[in-house]
Amino acid sequence: TAEIPAPATWTGRDHVVVQARLGQLQTTTDLRVTGGPPARAELHANRQALQGNDTRGVELVLELFDEHGTPTSATRVMWQTNDRGALERQPAPRFGSYAVRFVPARARRDHIASISVTVNDGITGDSTKAGTTDKKGGGTLTAAKSVLVEANATRRATARVGVMSNLGGSFGESAFLEVSVPLPLLRSGALARLFSAGLAAGYLHSQTNFQPSAGPSPGLFQVQTQVNIHQIPILALGRFNIPGELPVQFSVSATAGVTFATTSVIPDADSPFVATRGSAHAVVWGAGADAAVLLRPGELVLGAHYLHAHLGRNSNGDHIDGNGLGLLADLGFRIAF
Repeated sequence: TAEIPAPATWTGRDHVVVQARLGQLQTTTDLRVTGGPPARAELHANRQALQGNDTRGVELVLELFDEHGTPTSATRVMWQTNDRGALERQPAPRFGSYAVRFVPARARRDHIASISVTVNDGITGDSTKAGTTDKKGGGTLTAAKSVLVEANATRRATARVGVMSNLGGSFGESAFLEVSVPLPLLRSGALARLFSAGLAAGYLHSQTNFQPSAGPSPGLFQVQTQVNIHQIPILALGRFNIPGELPVQFSVSATAGVTFATTSVIPDADSPFVATRGSAHAVVWGAGADAAVLLRPGELVLGAHYLHAHLGRNSNGDHIDGNGLGLLADLGFRIAF
């Protein structure tokens, strides 16, 4: 038999190996070296701020020590947060520590998320070391860490579909895909999370049915004519997110770019004229507003935009007068990446 004394001080080893030999026989056993009841808790985070986009997280590590500063363990460790995000337990990096990963939920505005941990191990003694004292005489250790959750400071992609009209008899459908990032010149500070810039590309189809006025021979031109316009606009956009405490996030945007169009003029079958086709391009400018409702894992977006483009004369010589685009009402879904 042998008596193995406990180390007088913590040497950084969480176990010792005892080996016994008798002639050619030998055996070993591991003894864990641990501290006494937890008397001090320290909570560390690997970052102080992160983007609220349902994907990025912060690692938090809790370290427990006894009254002599020796790392120790506890039988009951409880984590909680005031945020709607998730707390995911992680493997302990070392003895005497406990780890979680906090992933905040999508955030509409900047806010402080608090992550707290409670250690209740039935400890006794000085309540100033334990933190608080429960009714049974045991102590409870608590620790907390605050993390800034930033809203809208992330890259986002939006897909939209809708309808359009130039408010002059032309109707059609629209589809857009846009990508935006926080404005690089304002990357620091809260202002960066209100402004974003990006690119948008789409497809628009509009159709107009009209009856030309009579020419020199009455009745010759009294035929229905259909004008189809297919367009692919490529736009640069800037968006400002309106701050507020509403459950719906409102934003306004401005766009500018160019549209490439193909046109076809198709008379009725009774007309002596044949269908003509041509191409054109024009400068586009416009403005709009969006209302976004937060869902998981993205946002449902309702938008209204006005785009203007004067196509003018196309490659076939036909003159397309008026606004070739118009008022768009669309529905979309936005995700962060």
